[in-house]
Amino acid sequence: MIKKKMFAPFIMLLAGTITLALTLHWGYTLVDILWVLLIVMLVFYILGSIIQGRILKFEELNEEAERERLEQEGSVIEKDVEDEKDTSDGEEYVLPPLTGAMPQQFHEEETQDMNSEGEENYGEESGGE
Repeated sequence: MIKKKMFAPFIMLLAGTITLALTLHWGYTLVDILWVLLIVMLVFYILGSIIQGRILKFEELNEEAERERLEQEGSVIEKDVEDEKDTSDGEEYVLPPLTGAMPQQFHEEETQDMNSEGEENYGEESGGE
C-alpha cells in the first residue's frame, strides 16, 4: 500500500528533477529556475494525485469484485459438499473393476501379437525361427 501512496510524490520529484536539469542547461537565472520548478512540481503533484486516486479506486473495485466472486464460489463449494454428505449416507463409493472396458477390436489385435510364450512378436511372423 505504501508504494501506491508514493505515486504522486514520485511523479512530482521526477518532473522536478527533469525541469531542474533542463533549466540549468538552458541558462535560466536562479530565481526563474525556482519559479518554474515550483509551478512544475505543483502541477505534477496535482496530476499525480488524480492519477493515484483513480488507480486506487480501480483497485478497490477489482478487490470488491474478487471478494464477491470468491463468496459465490464458496457458496457453490459449500452446496456441493452438503449434497455429497446427504447422498453418501456414510458409505464410500467404490469404482467397479475395469474388466471388459477394452474395446473388442483392440483386445483381438493384442492377443494376435502375442506368441505362445506370452512375448510380443513385434511384426515377426509366427513361423519357426
